[in-house]
Amino acid sequence: MSRTRAPHRLDEILLAATGVFIANGYRGARIEDIARAAGVAPGTVHLYAGTKEALFDLVMRHALHDSSVFEEALPYVPPANIDFIERIWVRLNAAAQFPLLSTAPSTPPPADAIAEFEAIVIELYRWLMRHHRAIKLIERCAREWPELAALYYKQFRRDGLDRLSNYLAQRTAQGFLRATADPAIAARVVLETIAFFALHRHSSPDSTMEDARTEAVVLDMLSHSVRA
Repeated sequence: MSRTRAPHRLDEILLAATGVFIANGYRGARIEDIARAAGVAPGTVHLYAGTKEALFDLVMRHALHDSSVFEEALPYVPPANIDFIERIWVRLNAAAQFPLLSTAPSTPPPADAIAEFEAIVIELYRWLMRHHRAIKLIERCAREWPELAALYYKQFRRDGLDRLSNYLAQRTAQGFLRATADPAIAARVVLETIAFFALHRHSSPDSTMEDARTEAVVLDMLSHSVRA
């Protein structure tokens, strides 16, 4: 029998669980710690998710901004016909939409190549900023799950780097962006810079940078680095 939903309470539990999973990993996270962080009893957590796996499933969906988590019957039970890691992989890819980066290498050069590059940087930056909790969850739990690590680092990130590298190589060959010794390394410099300021700085204890200003400075620095 499903229970009455309390969206604000569920949101609080999922945010608390996100922090505990990121700090301790999946195996190290305990329902008691999550309950304490959320300011509820452990039994209350089980009213929303019957198992730790179910809770993690909700946490990942919530971190990927899937609003349907608030429409599930409670306590939530994840679908049994899809493997745990596969569920994470499918949901990550469903959220990973980069239309500018995906289409730029196959389109003719624009009138303003720097504006095109800046639009791609903003697309990547804002996606990582929006989904930084989900990425931190995946990176933390990938230490425990080799299969997830392979999917995330060798497929998801590699695909993004390859797309960015191909784009830079093409626009460089056309004379629109400054040439570098290796487009693949250049792509990694661009992506790692974006990743630190959009993603990793949130877990830095000395980070006091304001979001909009940080984005503007990153965009300015990167765009100047590729001017021909």
